[in-house]
Amino acid sequence: MSEPVVEVIGHTHARLGEGPMWVAKDKVLLWVDIMGQAVHVYDPDTDKDRTIQLDQKVGTIVPRKNGGAIVALHRGFAELDLQTGEYKLLPNTPDPSQDGARFNDGKCDPRGRLWAGSMDLDEKDSKGNLYMLDKGVATVQVPNVTISNGLCWSGDHKRFFFIDTPTRSVDCFDYDVDTGNISNRRSIISIFPSTSFSSCLVVLTCVYVFLKIWGGRMG
Repeated sequence: MSEPVVEVIGHTHARLGEGPMWVAKDKVLLWVDIMGQAVHVYDPDTDKDRTIQLDQKVGTIVPRKNGGAIVALHRGFAELDLQTGEYKLLPNTPDPSQDGARFNDGKCDPRGRLWAGSMDLDEKDSKGNLYMLDKGVATVQVPNVTISNGLCWSGDHKRFFFIDTPTRSVDCFDYDVDTGNISNRRSIISIFPSTSFSSCLVVLTCVYVFLKIWGGRMG
């Protein structure tokens, strides 16, 4: 296997850059600067990065089939117009800020449901939840989370992976792709206590699990 190559794209600085999402039909990369309260749209053909400045923290962004995007903001889920930068909070969805939390990581499942988790602003208490947003209705799937991270699915869509960062554990659930139900939670990877391992993110292929570890290094 060849050595991985890491290169800078866009040359845009961020306070906390996360959540890259490739939009194939538009050939752009969406990503967020959580603490900078901004959504970024990167065009690799021109090497230009466009910033959409918001007025609150944004944890994740996913494109919509009919245009625009859904973002998980500090105060709830919202529809975002990628051209004007205007957003509209979705009604009857959770506001994590009321519990001293904010949205963090999120991804769409193979059927287009948005899964997004919230986290304690102080990163100490279990004030967050993992939500599933389906047809405008958000339901709690995993309660009492401290820092939601690392959401993804196996290639056969039968397993769902999730991290609550302070637990230092990558958890796996059985997944029903037709209903979105999760069950049989178990830990499949544990990170040994270390000052270098304070946060992590999982990315899954059909064979391997890859971890991005806060404070980790290659080599």
